[in-house]
Amino acid sequence: MDGITKAASSFQSPSASATDSKSSIFGANKDDFLKLFLAQLQHQDPMNAQDPNQMMQQMTQFGQLEQLMNLNTSFSSLNGLNQSMQSTQAVNFIGKNVSAYGNTIGIKGTEHGKIAYDLARAADEVVAEVYNAAGQKVRTISFENQPGGVSSHEFDGLNDKGQVLPDGNYRIKVTGKNADGTLVTALPLAIGTVSSLEFTQSGPILNVGGNKIAYGDIISVEQ
Repeated sequence: MDGITKAASSFQSPSASATDSKSSIFGANKDDFLKLFLAQLQHQDPMNAQDPNQMMQQMTQFGQLEQLMNLNTSFSSLNGLNQSMQSTQAVNFIGKNVSAYGNTIGIKGTEHGKIAYDLARAADEVVAEVYNAAGQKVRTISFENQPGGVSSHEFDGLNDKGQVLPDGNYRIKVTGKNADGTLVTALPLAIGTVSSLEFTQSGPILNVGGNKIAYGDIISVEQ
C-alpha cells in the first residue's frame, strides 16, 4: 500500500488533456489502486495485522485521490465546452470588422490594411514604423495631434521611396510622444474584415486582411 501513499502525495494539478475518468496521470486507474488495497487485506499476516489507523488513513487517501481524478475529468469537459463555444461564436465574425491586439499588417494586391493603435492618452505625435519579414524598416509615417484611444489610418502600401511593397505580412511598431519628449503608451492593433476561420486545438484563428488573429485577442467587433 505504500504505492497509494506515494501516488497521492505526488499528485499534480489536473491536466486538460485527460479524457477518461479511469485514466490517471499516475500511470494506473482507480480500480488498480482498489485491487492493491484488497490484495493487501487478503495477504496480510494474521499474527501481525495492519494497524486500523493506518488502514483508515490509506482509505482516506484513496478517497481523496478518486475525487481529484474526477475533478480532472470535469476540468477536461469544461475546457472542451469552452473551446466549442468559442468556435461557434467565431463563425459569426465572418464578414464583420474586428479590432484586435496585434503588430502585423498584411499587403495583398490592392489591399493594404490599416495602421491602427490604442493610445493611453492624447499625444502630440505618433510615429509608425513598418518592417518587412527580414526585419528591415521600409516605411516611417508620422501622425500629428492624435487623441487618446483607438485610431486607424489607411496604409498606401508604399515604402519610404514611394515604391510599391511586395505582398506579405509586415510588422508595425508605434511610438507616441509629446512635444516635451515624454512618451505615451501606444499599443499596435490589427483592424480589418474577417474573411475566414481556422480551428486549432488552442482555439479558433481569424484571418483578417492576411493576418492570423487569435480569438482571445479580439477587443471589438463591428457590423
